[in-house]
This record gives sequence, structure tokens and C-alpha cells, in this order.
Amino acid sequence: GDVSLLDGDEDFNFKITTPITSYVLKIATTNLGKIDAQRSILDFLSQKELPLTIPQILPNTKGEKHTIITSNTTQFCVRLFTFIEGRLWAKVHPKTSVLRHDLGYKAGAITKALLDFTSTPSPSDSHWDLANVAWTREYITLFKGENLDVIKRFQSLFSAIETHYKTLPKSTIHADVNDYNILISNNLKNIEVVGIIDFGDTTYSQTINDVAITIAYGAMQVPDPLEAALEILQGYREHYSFTEKELHCLYTLVAMRLVTTVTKAALRKQED
Repeated sequence: GDVSLLDGDEDFNFKITTPITSYVLKIATTNLGKIDAQRSILDFLSQKELPLTIPQILPNTKGEKHTIITSNTTQFCVRLFTFIEGRLWAKVHPKTSVLRHDLGYKAGAITKALLDFTSTPSPSDSHWDLANVAWTREYITLFKGENLDVIKRFQSLFSAIETHYKTLPKSTIHADVNDYNILISNNLKNIEVVGIIDFGDTTYSQTINDVAITIAYGAMQVPDPLEAALEILQGYREHYSFTEKELHCLYTLVAMRLVTTVTKAALRKQED
């Protein structure tokens, strides 16, 4: 079959295309505990009736869901996933109101399903977890002018709700429903969200974080972001009932996800 390189933030990802079907090969250096947690979540979700497709990990010849290989004393974890056909949300134009509602509906279905996932929660130290977003304050000097003013304003808003935010309900969440992890149907006559991929950042955190992250990317580059956010929220609420306290924090959390994104980008630029 043919092999092509796919985008990836931490893992090495390859698409393997055969005459019959396609697969995603992931090579990771992340710890086995995190990888095993991801496997458990995907296995759990595979037992649920979801209105979209999620990736499945395929077993190796020994029936195991991962293979460990060693190169120059470094261990790598190799896994083979099913490939989901579709177009990336980031590449689809225009994004209609119906599509944004469907995004909220499909993402909400995952959030609802994961409410039933029981495991021993461990605290996350990930910079992408909104519960840890205070780390961005250390890098405020990377910004200047209007960008600095905007980021300082949102960090101030987060500081004001931080104590309240920590009391919000928690569950296992996807934590990375961004515009490169949302797949749209190839059928232009019946356009819909067909899949959400990359469960590598799943974590135990405030449930509302998943809503905020979905809105942060789903309402990007539109004339009226607030209207777009409401369309996603309306779809989401068909699966998940928000409390007044959660909604109180939502605006700030959407903004802080974007602050995390631009801070990460500024750090990468500095390293380059």
C-alpha cells in the first residue's frame, strides 16, 4: 500500500492506504499510562451508540493494542488505528449554521457518553488542560501592543472566576475538539460531522472545558462569533444540560483556550 505523512503535534502519524481500506499508524514516545488510558476510553466509547464515528485501535498479531519498539535506547509505542474518511473542519468552506449545530450535537454526544466512564482520575499537568491555563501568565512578555492588552484582559477575567471555576463538575473529556480533529462528510448534498479524532489529550477535568474548546475552534473566522457559538451550544445542549455556573464561566474559558493556542504558537516561534 501507499504511505503518507499526516500532521501531528507530538506523535508521528502516517496514513497507510491499501486497495481495500486505509489505516492510521501512530508512533509515540508518550508514557504507557497515558496510552493505556486512551485505549480504555476508545474501547468504552466503542460500546456506545454514537451519532458519529470515532477511531478504533486494531490489535497486532498477538492480540495487543500496541507494540513497543526500541531505537537507540528510546522506546516507541506503535499503534494502528482505523482511518475515518472525511474533510477537516479547517478546510471546509463555508461552514453553515446547520453544520455548527451538528458539531455541537456530535461533540455533545461524546461528552454525554464519557460522563459514564469510570476510572481512577489522576491530575493533569498538560498545558492544554484549561484547568491549568494559569501557566500562560508566565509568558505574557511574548506579546506586545493590542495583542498584549487582549490577552491580559482575558487572563484578568479568568483570575476573577478561577475559584468558582474549580468547583464545577468534572468528568473525562476529549479536551481537543479543534478544527483539525473534526471530520466533515465528503457528500456535499448531506454535509455533516462524521467523525471526531485524536483522543490523545483526553483527561479528567471540568466538563464545561469540552464545550469551550469546541466553540473556540467552531466559531472561528465567522462574521458573528457569538451567533456561531450559540448555534454550537444549541446542538450541544441536546446531550448535555449546562448549569448556570458553567455558563457563567463559558465565555472566559473559550477565550482562554485561544490564549493557550497563541501562547503555544509564540513559544514555538521563539524556539525556532
